[in-house]
Amino acid sequence: MFRVPINLIKLMRRKFFRASASTEGRRVSRIEFSAKSVLDPAERTFSVRTGTFFIPMHSIKNTRTDNVYLLRKKRVQFAVLIFLLMTMCSIHAQKAMTIPEISEFKKSVKSVAEKTLTISSDFDQYKHMEFLSNDIKTVGRMQFKAPNLVKWSYIEPFQYSVIFKEGKLLINDEGKKSDVNIGSNQLFKKLNQLIVKSINGDMFDDDEFVMNFSQTDSNTIVTFDSKNTELKKYIKQFVLHFNKQNYAVVEIKMTEPSDDYTRIVFKNRNENQTIKDEVFSN
Repeated sequence: MFRVPINLIKLMRRKFFRASASTEGRRVSRIEFSAKSVLDPAERTFSVRTGTFFIPMHSIKNTRTDNVYLLRKKRVQFAVLIFLLMTMCSIHAQKAMTIPEISEFKKSVKSVAEKTLTISSDFDQYKHMEFLSNDIKTVGRMQFKAPNLVKWSYIEPFQYSVIFKEGKLLINDEGKKSDVNIGSNQLFKKLNQLIVKSINGDMFDDDEFVMNFSQTDSNTIVTFDSKNTELKKYIKQFVLHFNKQNYAVVEIKMTEPSDDYTRIVFKNRNENQTIKDEVFSN
């Protein structure tokens, strides 16, 4: 069960009433609890560092000056807000896995991966940056062909593709083509290894990461914390979500040292269908 720390609740409550006291007699468009959490009735969202959920709330117009009435009203709204926060966190509660469960999970992922020759999947990518109120969304398609051909194609709002092939990174930026020798760039080389290993099931043998395993009702979640000093300059942590039914990767999250992160959610996945070699040509 998720528990909200009492001190956090008290802090949010003080900030809530302090903000409420200054809104009497005028329309409220934005109420801030802290630098990390914002309630925006105009957007009808309450955003916190770990995500965003919707609250069907409209702009507030104070028409009464009765302080008792206002205080009660704000207390009710605050109680509802805390209840929603606790409910959403409880829904996504994670449970640590036992050693036998982890061992069985690794074997299953590896077994499925060995039978997977090709993968085609659409994806939605969300780039979260602290100074932006909304994540930047891009839409694309990922294609994989054993043993190590990978292509990421971004379709909206721009067209851009990246191909990992034969030690090179082939880039097509809306018709402007270039290539990078992966062997001369340790970051690209490591990223390519991570991508391929996450697909073929070998990522659990990597000694460069501290791994933690947990699960929800629908997914198994593996968190990788990098031990590599050079890699940590670019990626502090990445998290893989595996579907518990077919062991496919359904979500990837990569967190930078600044705590900005990129989240990729896969959908419309197809396996073992023919993909021509020409797909991986720039």
